Amino acid sequence: MLQSASRNAWRVAFPPWHRPSHPRSAFFLPEFVHARFQVASVTSHQPAVPVHRRRLGRGGHGANRTARKQAGGGARDRAAYRAIDANLGTLLLSYSAVPLVVRNTGHSIQLDLHDGGSMATGGKQYQALQLHFHHPSEHLLNGRRFPMEAHLVHQGPDGTLGVLAIFFETGKANTAFQRVLDAMPKDKDQTRQVANATVSAEAFLPPSNQRSFYRYEGSLTTPPCSETVDWVVLSQPVQVSEAQINAFERVYPFNARPLQPLDRRFLLKSH
Repeated sequence: MLQSASRNAWRVAFPPWHRPSHPRSAFFLPEFVHARFQVASVTSHQPAVPVHRRRLGRGGHGANRTARKQAGGGARDRAAYRAIDANLGTLLLSYSAVPLVVRNTGHSIQLDLHDGGSMATGGKQYQALQLHFHHPSEHLLNGRRFPMEAHLVHQGPDGTLGVLAIFFETGKANTAFQRVLDAMPKDKDQTRQVANATVSAEAFLPPSNQRSFYRYEGSLTTPPCSETVDWVVLSQPVQVSEAQINAFERVYPFNARPLQPLDRRFLLKSH
């Protein structure tokens, strides 16, 4: 098992965020996810690269231990899951512009999105709460780990959460993400509202005709790691520039959770 304590070692392990695709469709879930779909079981197999353990951005090892305690455990090995094709219905995403308010939570950089739109999936409607970012991605798709991943967190009328995960890949600069980077506080527990500036979650999504997705039931991957979360993971990544990734990395060198242990899990994929 490769243990990486430095950023350079991490980059050697994943050069340069473009691992070759696995010959079979495989999906990797973050640690602390507990899938509970009552459908036919799927076959698990070992991934090519074992898990790495590193601290969660700023805050040092003490903050990392606190985060792990809140999430209920230590690091575990990755597991790959073969998806079951299913008729998941239509994923309806509707977002509008809201004032640009950026927070450094100590776990990530977060956008406030109250009254900023909604997600409808699985017969449930969720209202947008916030959008935050992870470096690198917390899910793997076909053996590939992306340089970043965004989590768009929503809440339903019954209090349950729905999270939309979006992969970021290296490419063209994203204008909305640049506004976030320009405004993000460098120190934790700081908030900045940019006068006369707005942002919409729509700017962080792939085109509407490229939104095939995976769906499973699990928990949050950031404290307090709430249970009963409906996860929707878009398979089409969004482009951001290498300079933008580096800018986020300077504040949060690594704020992604380790991944699930090898086990029997259930995962649905839209047609």
